[in-house]
Amino acid sequence: MTRAGLTRRVVGLAMTAAVVSTLLLAAAPRPAHAAASLDRNLVPSSGALLGAYVDPDARWTNNTDAQNEVRAFESSLGRRLDVNQHYYSWTNTFPSGLEQWDVQNGRIPLVTWEAWGTTLRQIDSGMYDSTIRARARGLRNLGAPVFMRWGHEMNGNWYPWSGAANNDAGTHNGPAKYVAAYRHIHDIFEAEGATNVVWVWSPNHESIPNESWNHWSAYYPGDAYVDWIGPDGYNFGESKSWSSWRSFRSVFQEIYDYYAGRKPIMIAETASVESGGYKYRWIASMWTQVSVNMPAIKALVYFHVGGDWRTNSSASAHRKFVDMANAPHFLRVADADAPRVAGLGADSGDVVRVTYESSEPAQVTVEVRSSSGRLVRTLRGAQWTSPVLREQRWHGRTGSGRLAPEGRYRFDIHAIDPAGHATTASQWVELAR
Repeated sequence: MTRAGLTRRVVGLAMTAAVVSTLLLAAAPRPAHAAASLDRNLVPSSGALLGAYVDPDARWTNNTDAQNEVRAFESSLGRRLDVNQHYYSWTNTFPSGLEQWDVQNGRIPLVTWEAWGTTLRQIDSGMYDSTIRARARGLRNLGAPVFMRWGHEMNGNWYPWSGAANNDAGTHNGPAKYVAAYRHIHDIFEAEGATNVVWVWSPNHESIPNESWNHWSAYYPGDAYVDWIGPDGYNFGESKSWSSWRSFRSVFQEIYDYYAGRKPIMIAETASVESGGYKYRWIASMWTQVSVNMPAIKALVYFHVGGDWRTNSSASAHRKFVDMANAPHFLRVADADAPRVAGLGADSGDVVRVTYESSEPAQVTVEVRSSSGRLVRTLRGAQWTSPVLREQRWHGRTGSGRLAPEGRYRFDIHAIDPAGHATTASQWVELAR
């Protein structure tokens, strides 16, 4: 999968101490809750961390712009980000001021270090050891935990640190070179005492070329070198000639199944376009997958950049993202409330249509009952639904397939959230032929 249309901003600008201290005075919003604790590798005991790479207009060129945009994004969410992602080229200096600012404001920096202008063989040879040591000491001296994501999407063919770009003629030794370079960098960080660095190994969700030598597992440096699995994956929808609408689950299911029992999983980059489907439904489904069906996902980092990728490419998409961001699962607090069922409406006739929406992912059962309360038919039985407006139709038949008599009927919508809290909402309808 090409990265066409995904703009990255690399910031290597150091801030003066005066500017840093001034900006630290304006802290981002802080959630008013006691979040679940994190272990030494920053894995939450419950729920999931929420993060982002923030550059919605793809224009910022210095740390002040970056911080202002993070503040504005957090204000739109009504909460602080847990993780803030920054991109650096191979020779950029970090921490650059952004990481210090994140730590002071209660976020975890996520450093994505890209090996532009070098080769995997040169890195492993020791040519850049002084640079690696300097970066290790800089993060060590940060004095706070930081995520490190080096050489991401190495199983694609669009970056110079990929296996495809580093194979010797007539061989497929690029993955082995990647593993050697990754381990070399990791070992130097360890030798420099940068034990506060938490390592995120970040393959693309699919390998391109899709050949056995290029499978993501060929690039895995080993359990001792990896703290988190951090796949990247996007829904390009119909924005490209080669793409089609893909759900969050279909993008990540294969790599999730491969690693879910091995390491905690961070979705290190993801986003959806609007073209080809309903982005707000895509976000709602992502919310359901992370909080219900994919419990090994312990961090979600959204790629909030220009154009269709940003969360506010439409009002409906941003509203749904805000709902997700402030759900107990992403605030990492106990869910104390039952789901709310809203959006109730009905059309009467020979085919009855009822609409409803749960305020959070919920297991929903829809029952049709007579005016006396007798169960006539179960239309939807205990299935997980994302928090979007749903439509349920009844063609006027009982559970045994007979025509139900005309008259007044009650739709009972039972919703149970992941914490087991239950609620029921009812809507009366008239069946008339």
